[in-house]
Amino acid sequence: GDGRAVRIQLTASGRTLFESLWPLAVDHHRQLLQCLTPTQIGAVDSALTALHARAEQLLLAYPDLPLADRRRGAARRLTNV
Repeated sequence: GDGRAVRIQLTASGRTLFESLWPLAVDHHRQLLQCLTPTQIGAVDSALTALHARAEQLLLAYPDLPLADRRRGAARRLTNV
């Protein structure tokens, strides 16, 4: 991979929070997709899959591009503009 994947471990309170919010997120997505037909949902899925594949290709095509220094955090980036 390209180093963007990370493994996290939730605390007990984090797990409880996740378990309380996950059904809300699933329901929100279900409601959002209600306006689309199954064919349209398939088209969106195919388009997103194609875009993801293309983004991966472009990432490999330009290995020398500078990477964002994400370790510094958003607050520091904003104050140093």
